[in-house]
Amino acid sequence: MTDPWGFDGKKDRRRERGSEGGDTFRDLLPTFLILAAVLGGLAGLGWLLGEAFGVFDSAEDGLYAGFLIALLVFLGGGLLVRGRHRIGGILKSLLAWVAIGLVAVAGYGYRHELTMVWQRVVGELSPGAAVYGERSLTVRASGNGAFYMDVFLNGQPARMLVDTGATGVALSPADARVAGLDVGALRYTVPVQTADGASLAAPAVLATIRVGGLTFRNRRALVLRQGRVSLLGVSLLRQFHSFEISGDRLTLRW
Repeated sequence: MTDPWGFDGKKDRRRERGSEGGDTFRDLLPTFLILAAVLGGLAGLGWLLGEAFGVFDSAEDGLYAGFLIALLVFLGGGLLVRGRHRIGGILKSLLAWVAIGLVAVAGYGYRHELTMVWQRVVGELSPGAAVYGERSLTVRASGNGAFYMDVFLNGQPARMLVDTGATGVALSPADARVAGLDVGALRYTVPVQTADGASLAAPAVLATIRVGGLTFRNRRALVLRQGRVSLLGVSLLRQFHSFEISGDRLTLRW
């Protein structure tokens, strides 16, 4: 029976428009995957050119450049695909891609400022996380008022307690192992006083210690026979241009 109000006809027309409308999501999925691969490939190529070949000032700059090139490729491809439709569709696509391009360019232009803002947010939410500025870093005190700093010992990450009462660098057994030291072969002959009481430590040499933007080479350190926390003393902090504690903030400048 024919619908006197014409609803069946409208449904038929909608079905016809749907069949004429072109590709379904399943049909377009391979295209999306190809575009994603192009984006990842160009961004990775930019990173490689910056990191390995020095074409860009840094790997980060190369990554951004590759991403922008990928956006241009998508823009051109989108216009070609839209070329078979009305001019209105082309203009809408053009405006959308121009907006995306402007956002990408703005993000690239202010990447350092945005990175600093992000680090500041992380520093507020996660005490001990470093907030980097221009040739400086700031860490916020933990809940117990102590300052912890993320460093690299012989290229390996570790977290150390900043101890202005300590003169040198003292490593826990766990961090010493992370740094590649053979704690079993060391000679524990140096008496030390730790939070756990009197103990012994062994002298050692670290090939590199990286704190913030500075890397110190062939630095003497003590490896504690027992203890869970590594200590970063003032002898290393004094190698910076300045270090200061203001409230619950510790700032190093180099």
